[in-house]
Amino acid sequence: MATRTLAVSLLLSSPLAALAQPARVTSDEHHILTIDGRKVFTIGFTVPPAPEARAWNGKGALEEMHDAGALFIRTGPMLSPAGEWSGRWDETWVARERAYLDAAAAAGMYCMPWLKELSAVKDGDTAQEARLRRVVRMFRDHPALGLWKGEDEPQWGKKPVAPLVNAYRIIHEEDPNHPVWIVQAPRGTVPELQAYNPAYDIGGVDIYPIGYPPGSHVPDDANHELSMVGDYARKMLAVVEGRKPIWMTPQIAWSGVARPEKTLRFPTFAQQRFMTYQAIINGARGLVYFGGNLPATLNERDIPSAGTGRTGRGCCGRCSRRSATRARSQPRWCSPTRNCR
Repeated sequence: MATRTLAVSLLLSSPLAALAQPARVTSDEHHILTIDGRKVFTIGFTVPPAPEARAWNGKGALEEMHDAGALFIRTGPMLSPAGEWSGRWDETWVARERAYLDAAAAAGMYCMPWLKELSAVKDGDTAQEARLRRVVRMFRDHPALGLWKGEDEPQWGKKPVAPLVNAYRIIHEEDPNHPVWIVQAPRGTVPELQAYNPAYDIGGVDIYPIGYPPGSHVPDDANHELSMVGDYARKMLAVVEGRKPIWMTPQIAWSGVARPEKTLRFPTFAQQRFMTYQAIINGARGLVYFGGNLPATLNERDIPSAGTGRTGRGCCGRCSRRSATRARSQPRWCSPTRNCR
């Protein structure tokens, strides 16, 4: 009897038990993310290791990330560590998404599925609308669903606004409990970017200062230093006019350093730390690091571990150790009265 009681107690205290029910995710009046009323500071990664991956130390990769302070992973159709592309929401990816959600729930984490080709629905396109509704209905009640990721970099890609707003409406008709997040490229003017405001609940931008030459991600900008991160955080706050949260997507790696013709380079500890804290100081309410699983960043030791790679060793071994400090700082970071400047 005592053994059974202990087993039940351990189960109830596990991350999986904590995610036993569908989550209600929103943001408060200070743009702080809340999950079932609990304030959190978003720390996430794009793209994640495979759901079955093991970290360098033998632990489950997602468990390692969670224990280091991470809370979210961006899922949805993606490039695998082996370079295989799952380009759309077919039955293969639906099964893979379920595996990610189940693995995230077991680790106490949340997924942010990219809706990809379903991110835009033109008026009258009933087939596309039905596909989007089907995917949302399929996963909206999973306890590890955190939010939906909409169109990627729509302003730079010259995506029409109306189909994105229509998709946003459809998503919330089916699922009022999970927000929609859109990431812009570091392009466009404030008015050009503001046109997309009706299509999301959480805004943001990706910005990657590290490369050869520095600043090649924003070649037309005057500032090619690390401080461009703060510049873009302030720009996105102007875009949302202080009415929505913004999250920043800092660099682990990106195409400007991870292609065969490029020189592979990662931020140093000091550079990553600077980018992280400058984003927060300038108003970011979340950080979703990009690029730790790009195939070009993985060495021979990383690939057999199903893509833990830099996400496991470089970020959970470096960046996420800093995230552990961030996790301990959660109450302070989620305080609307904190003095950031």
